[in-house]
Amino acid sequence: MIDSTAVRAIRASSGAGKEGGPEEPLCHALGRSRGGLTTKIHMVRDANGVPLRFMLSPGRGSDIAHAQPLLDQVQIPGKPGRPRKRS
Repeated sequence: MIDSTAVRAIRASSGAGKEGGPEEPLCHALGRSRGGLTTKIHMVRDANGVPLRFMLSPGRGSDIAHAQPLLDQVQIPGKPGRPRKRS
């Protein structure tokens, strides 16, 4: 299952002043949207709800743009031993 949620970042809680400063670098995964500064958490989990992989993105980005890169990072383990062949 793939899911994402937006998390609002409040500048004052990080110790910064209330005045707007320079734009955040991309590596901070903060994006300005209608709700202010936000970050999205994209996550892939297994059937039991165990997180397999997650990534952060700016809140203004689309969810579908991050789906394929996120799925590419998930490795599904196979059965141990040599590969089976049909006879």
